[in-house]
Amino acid sequence: MVLIDEEGNSIHAQVYPPADELFRTRIKEGGVYTFSYFRVKGSNICYKPVENDQMLVFTKWTKVEEVLAVPPAFPMYAYSIASPEQLQARIDTRTQFTDVIGVITAISSIGTTQTKLRQGSSTKRTVTIQTPSNILLDVVLWSERATTFPADEVHKDGQTSPQVVLFVGTLVKSFGGMSLSGSSPCKWYINPDIPDTRKLLASAKPGYKPIVWSEGSSAAVQKEPA
Repeated sequence: MVLIDEEGNSIHAQVYPPADELFRTRIKEGGVYTFSYFRVKGSNICYKPVENDQMLVFTKWTKVEEVLAVPPAFPMYAYSIASPEQLQARIDTRTQFTDVIGVITAISSIGTTQTKLRQGSSTKRTVTIQTPSNILLDVVLWSERATTFPADEVHKDGQTSPQVVLFVGTLVKSFGGMSLSGSSPCKWYINPDIPDTRKLLASAKPGYKPIVWSEGSSAAVQKEPA
């Protein structure tokens, strides 16, 4: 999990079996809770979802209480948009997950790709975005992430107005040029109510071009995310 407090500070939290069954139905994304009796440890070396040197570990002793009177200004999104320099520095590294935001310019149909990691093929979909730095960037979604992305709805809405997407939990890859890889840790938010969205919408509306269907990357063999 990624948790964010009222001041906008974020931290990674994990629950290990068998304690995970205690929290599976008690904690839901978007809910606000108070937590007590948890462990604090140094953050993981690889696949860090947020920039924090510490993380939380929930145990069977951890207490959870839902907050019903949520302050109006309580932040709902934990993210850190990567700069162009950070994207370059993170190519083919596993230290940290990367968050990006952009206006969707193209969406591919679901396809299959031969991968080196597994024998056989893997399902994929490519979403192309234009970042605030005007970089065109492919976000390759794999397996369940490819099939659950609301492509038809986004494409339809994108015929008349810009569609901004915030991707969190991706890895920067070098195949086919720099691109992002989104597997099970990846999530997305379409037109999230955040300042970055409002800025992008304001800049994208003049001369906006509708979202198009694309064929996506055509490489015969690609590395599936590790």
